[in-house]
Amino acid sequence: MAVCIPALALHHEYDPQIWGEDVHIFKPERFADGVPNATKNCAAAFMPFGMGPRSCVGLNYAFTEIKIALSMILQQYSFTLSPTHTH
Repeated sequence: MAVCIPALALHHEYDPQIWGEDVHIFKPERFADGVPNATKNCAAAFMPFGMGPRSCVGLNYAFTEIKIALSMILQQYSFTLSPTHTH
């Protein structure tokens, strides 16, 4: 027996009441203030890794990959405090 859960169905496919009238436009900036503000506090509107104890088994792997990629990018830069900075 196979169970298939369509991911788009979980994301309330293009519901203008949740995502706004520009729902069909790719706007990553809609998440700039966080998912709760982007989804009008509808927790189930956007859950790319699922929720609860049976969430995606790749969640930790994905976060580890992101941390490694970010650290590799940041290693290419050097950071110093501004000379005018006061503590």
